[in-house]
Amino acid sequence: MKSKQKIIKKDINKTKVVHENSKCSKCGQSPIEGIRYYCLKCETFELCSVCEKNYGEKHGHELLKIRRPEDFNIFKNEIIKQKELQNLNKIEENEEKKIDLTKCHSKCMNLKKIYTTLNNNNFLPIEIIIKNTGDEQWPTPCFFTCDESSEVKGDRVKLVKCTGKPEEEYKLKFKIILKDINKTGIYKSIWQLKNENDEVFGEKIEIVIKDIFEKDMKLRGGKKDKKNIVKDYRDELEENVKEIKQKYDILFSTSSIRNALIRTKGNKENAIKMLYTEKNRNSYYQKY
Repeated sequence: MKSKQKIIKKDINKTKVVHENSKCSKCGQSPIEGIRYYCLKCETFELCSVCEKNYGEKHGHELLKIRRPEDFNIFKNEIIKQKELQNLNKIEENEEKKIDLTKCHSKCMNLKKIYTTLNNNNFLPIEIIIKNTGDEQWPTPCFFTCDESSEVKGDRVKLVKCTGKPEEEYKLKFKIILKDINKTGIYKSIWQLKNENDEVFGEKIEIVIKDIFEKDMKLRGGKKDKKNIVKDYRDELEENVKEIKQKYDILFSTSSIRNALIRTKGNKENAIKMLYTEKNRNSYYQKY
């Protein structure tokens, strides 16, 4: 009886289950014999029983243990249904998170009326501050992009570390390309915020550039253009003086503000720091 039982066990071991249209992703065994392990997340990843012992835990995903080939189709249909449900849930979540761009507002806080460049440069560096002036949070990530209708253009800029929260301000540095300009003139560049799907939101920002060529100044005598440049500079200086005067009317005189702006080359922040430093120094000498 013992000899017959041993023979029966040997016969059972010899007859292994074969899974047609299967291939081990590690050793390449095809078709897989014995137990087949099928990944529930990866569509094309499966292992034989030997490779499952060595690489199953390293793979990191849950593996389905399939003993009989006929069970595979049943399990696969269930997996497809689960994935379809997961995709539907993701779509619903995205729809809930979708931001109404018509309610997203922005404003440029320090835009100059005109940017003047005297030479035939390849680009003009611009620095502005954009503020979220609405109650709605901006989409993230978002980009500052140039409109196709602009006379002079530039590359889009990503708002780095932008959370899009209301009342927050974001400093932007970008370049307007001037290499295609070949004559003196006034050119407009229109910019606007966009989301990652290229949908616009917020106000349009129009940047006006006066590009003056040295050769044109020489041909025209140069004096008239130079006078205009000086006039533009003086107008801008007086505007900055008025702006600071309105904020700090009691503290500083008009002449002291003007001198501070000239010494700091029109930088308002540095001018105010200089004014406060001089005021504190004068008050110190008055005491002692």
